[in-house]
Amino acid sequence: MMIREHDKTKISDEQRKLVEDFEVYYNDLDHYLRKSLGTDKQVPFKYLVNEFSRKHPGWKDANLLITLAEIRNVIIHEKTERFRYVAIPTPPVVDELKACKERLMNPGYVIPIFKKDVKKLSLNDTLVKALKLIREYSFSQFPVYDGLKYVGLLTENGITHWLAFYISKEISLVDLDEVSIKDVLRNEEQRENCIFIPKDMRIDDLKALFSENNMLEAALITEHGKEIENLLGIATRWDIVHYIKE
Repeated sequence: MMIREHDKTKISDEQRKLVEDFEVYYNDLDHYLRKSLGTDKQVPFKYLVNEFSRKHPGWKDANLLITLAEIRNVIIHEKTERFRYVAIPTPPVVDELKACKERLMNPGYVIPIFKKDVKKLSLNDTLVKALKLIREYSFSQFPVYDGLKYVGLLTENGITHWLAFYISKEISLVDLDEVSIKDVLRNEEQRENCIFIPKDMRIDDLKALFSENNMLEAALITEHGKEIENLLGIATRWDIVHYIKE
């Protein structure tokens, strides 16, 4: 990953720029991590990286950044005299550190990316209303409320299961306008298929949550991730897949 310097001449302008850029990107990362974690300058860089990784499991550059930091230490601390280094970072190494910086400092956040008008249902709404919303907006998940209290997530899959049971009983589909969301929600699988998250959550952390929980179908976004707060948006498993593809 490195170009070793063996002669006694000063480095070229191009090589000097590589070293300077590498140091600037490293310092930017160091400053960002210390500010994010609220730590002082006495804390080792490796600790910062590991602590940030622990708090943000969706961030996957920890090992890479520790390796690049070791390269930086060789460049800065083992130079023999001014502008004479024992090693020079190659352009790909500098580019990798820059990319690492961009992924860390500009990860994308759930708001505004997944900001939208969330269609809510109440326990007393009818199944017909839910079906109309599916047809009109192509939504497949609906948070259900009892007044101001969140009670569950109604999914397209849950509706399908309920309809299958309904038809098996040979009950006329004409009666669907008399079926309440409360009735359908009872048939939803008893599982934690939805969570509340704060608007400043990193996209990579949300991606990790979906990866770790196969049952998770949606994340409801509020100011601080609390159920009692107004909904600012919703992110489904498919939303994450489409975002990554883009």
